[in-house]
Amino acid sequence: MKKNRSKPASVADLRIPLMVCVLIGVFLLAVYTVVVSFTTLPPSLFGIILTVIYIYTAIFTFLGVRNRLRRIAIEEERAAAFNTEIYQMFRETIDLPYAIVSVEGRVTIINRALQEILGKPYLGVLLEEICGASAGEIIAASEPNGQLSLDIQNGKTEYAYPGEGMTVGIRRRRFLARGYPMTVNGTRCYMIVFTEITALVELREKMKRENTVVAFIMLDNLEELAQYVRVSYRQAANEIDAILKNWAASMKGLLREYDRDRYLLIITREMLDECIKNKFEILDSIRDVRLGDDSMSVTVSMGISVGIGPLSERENEAMLALDLALQRGGDQVVIRHGNETEFFGGRSKGMQKRTRVRSRVNAAVLSARISESSNVLVMGHKNPDFDSIGACVGIARLCIFCGVPVRIVADQKSDNFRIIAERLSRNSEYADMFTDALSGLDLVKPDTLLIICDANNFNIIEAPDIADSVDRIAIIDHHRQTEQFDFEPLVNYIDPVASSTCELVAEILEQSVPADTILRDEANAMYAGIMLDTKFFTKDTGTRTFAAALYLQSEGAKSEVVRQYFEEDFSDYLAEAKFSSDIELYRGNIAITRSIGTGNAEQDRTAASKAADKLLTIRQVDAAFALVSINDEIRVSARSSGKINVQLILEKLKGGGHFNAAAAQVNGTMDHAYKLLTEAIDEYLDNA
Repeated sequence: MKKNRSKPASVADLRIPLMVCVLIGVFLLAVYTVVVSFTTLPPSLFGIILTVIYIYTAIFTFLGVRNRLRRIAIEEERAAAFNTEIYQMFRETIDLPYAIVSVEGRVTIINRALQEILGKPYLGVLLEEICGASAGEIIAASEPNGQLSLDIQNGKTEYAYPGEGMTVGIRRRRFLARGYPMTVNGTRCYMIVFTEITALVELREKMKRENTVVAFIMLDNLEELAQYVRVSYRQAANEIDAILKNWAASMKGLLREYDRDRYLLIITREMLDECIKNKFEILDSIRDVRLGDDSMSVTVSMGISVGIGPLSERENEAMLALDLALQRGGDQVVIRHGNETEFFGGRSKGMQKRTRVRSRVNAAVLSARISESSNVLVMGHKNPDFDSIGACVGIARLCIFCGVPVRIVADQKSDNFRIIAERLSRNSEYADMFTDALSGLDLVKPDTLLIICDANNFNIIEAPDIADSVDRIAIIDHHRQTEQFDFEPLVNYIDPVASSTCELVAEILEQSVPADTILRDEANAMYAGIMLDTKFFTKDTGTRTFAAALYLQSEGAKSEVVRQYFEEDFSDYLAEAKFSSDIELYRGNIAITRSIGTGNAEQDRTAASKAADKLLTIRQVDAAFALVSINDEIRVSARSSGKINVQLILEKLKGGGHFNAAAAQVNGTMDHAYKLLTEAIDEYLDNA
């Protein structure tokens, strides 16, 4: 192979000896001038003498310096030859594969070890054609503070370790590639060294596949079903038990029933990935088990923990995941990956429980926590409706009964608030009951209890700053919980199958305070909350709903008085009318309507809710969505007839709610919000 070597600088450059000769000549010329000027020596004779001296001196100097430079040049030639031999030996005999790559990313040199892996020399090709990663990516991953972001689609590149290089694939083998910038004869290039880690990667993948996954499973509605249908409880439970055991056996997992209708499941991560792929078909298999003449489905909830911590920690995470699945209405799987949460299922509407055991327990715990507090702050969500305000009023009455100072934090500019507050203000206890978010922050003390009603998403509560400032929080809500809290609430009473939060609060009051304790206006406020969320007792009602309404009526609530709360003025009617001009039937059974709004935010929100409700009255419409432009965002109100879970759809838009009613706020234009909504609907229906 032809070697391109540059000439040593010491051979080509004779400027030093020539300069020395010139300096000697200048010096002798100066001596000649001085001697001729100040002495009587004959100039010609003296000139000849100096010329002879200069010739001898110049020749001696020139030859001496030149010979020395020649010796240096010979040593450089020997060193270059020696280095070439070492380079050739390194390149041909070293076991560590490497390649020299140009700044353009093309391979210029590969050693024998890499060539044996490749099977043939790859010269002049881009490095990614060999290993699936460019030289720039490998160099970036090799820098101590390097940051690497890759969009990998070919499956070759698997891992990137900033500061250590990155894992690449070559001929079904895995290598850790590290890059080193170099300069050779003034030309920049990169040396890419490959260290084989195939065995290490396979071991890592095997450990991931065989990682232990802990799951808790609960039959979440069998007990309630047994109250409605004539069926043997044990017979139905045994049928589900057999399905679960066969499912666990197919995954080579361990299933144990540790309590009635509660199971512990141990499987590997590989089997969990298979379940994720088929979107937990076990939910459908169990849902196919129908009981009674009405063919009511049995459902299960699962909480799963995926992690690398101790088994005790994974067990706790799995139990929290199961709690979240139940809080969201059951019939679903919740998987916790560290701080991330993934949901599957949740397409069945929850069944309201006939018993009020849970409400009695929560009533006792809540009363105890209130009594332990120096003061209580109660709040609902932003843009409060009657359910939010009524629930806050009911909890305030419980605090008054417990003898603890209480204030309600509310948006006092809201029309809904004014309707209720005007009536409550006739009572002296409500003279200073309401406060705004800023003033409420001044009321926070070390043992203040914050009770949040009708919301569990802290992004939409009335005063997030207050929530951030207190250590003791209780939550009462009927909306599905969207994510796990990063703290432990003192009371976490979330029941998605309840018609409204006012229903839950009415049950708490009925079991906590004597009869005739509630003021008539307080009972009317809570009654209005139930009427609002049940659409005047036509949706999501159960025996508990009517029981709560009956209790409030016994405390003085009047339906004819509450109906006046819902009267609308002419401007409200015009706001609703704006939706009627743009209605679309999407995918045959979903109605979507849009409005640019009136400029009155509260009016437009209410109009959107009413528009979605009205669209459900159209034959064959199973769900309705109303979009309205409010300020710089799009408000989406969703309603369902009970066949489609609109909460799951709007969760994709960072919204929330419950099975039959949900809402979301989307930043951007109407077209952008519409696109996101239809994509979420498509995903829901396509995976149904």
